[in-house]
Amino acid sequence: MQKTEWDSRSGKTVLYIDDDPDDQFLLKRALEEACPEVTVISLYNSEDAITLISKQKPDFLFLDLDMPRKSGLKCIMELREDDQFIKLPIIVYSSSSRNSNIQAAYELGANLFIIKPASHKELTGMICAVFDMDWSDPGAITKQFHNNYNYRPLKLS
Repeated sequence: MQKTEWDSRSGKTVLYIDDDPDDQFLLKRALEEACPEVTVISLYNSEDAITLISKQKPDFLFLDLDMPRKSGLKCIMELREDDQFIKLPIIVYSSSSRNSNIQAAYELGANLFIIKPASHKELTGMICAVFDMDWSDPGAITKQFHNNYNYRPLKLS
């Protein structure tokens, strides 16, 4: 995808919510490798995230779906109900490849769905692809992953 004047990396903050410390470590390492100019904040549950986001809005939100206390889907729904978070890019980063989870995430307001890859190289490639997109209009990103009444996850060619 072609870069525009909107710089999707410089000085940006990513909030990553996942209850699995290993997954947090792997994504944070890939983000730091692919985008060293991005600040990464990690949380273990979406309840804490709602509180933090209300005080300090990140530039991007990456979140897992399956978490205790409050699921990623519930988090997306709550954020999208608040007008101040309508344009917050929400990227689901989940091990789930179930079509019902992918459809539900997009329908609730996720802008992108990434299935956790098996290799660090593939993860780093996906991170680069995400940050090469023009996020000035997150809804336009979502439309790129929708056709024939069906949403699809990001996949590298």
